[in-house]
Amino acid sequence: MANFGSAEILIILAVVLLLFGSAKLPQLARCTAWSTTASRSSPRNPSATATPAGSWRR
Repeated sequence: MANFGSAEILIILAVVLLLFGSAKLPQLARCTAWSTTASRSSPRNPSATATPAGSWRR
């Protein structure tokens, strides 16, 4: 695994900001957090990955 310094992390964040724009970043963070939570709880609770239709769009 590569060790990233603060300069590399800032460059990656700047590229992400340019690609997605500031309006899409909160939605991207919500989706990422939801998928992380769902993947962690899926072995214990398979129904945790199912969401109501359209709930990921806000």
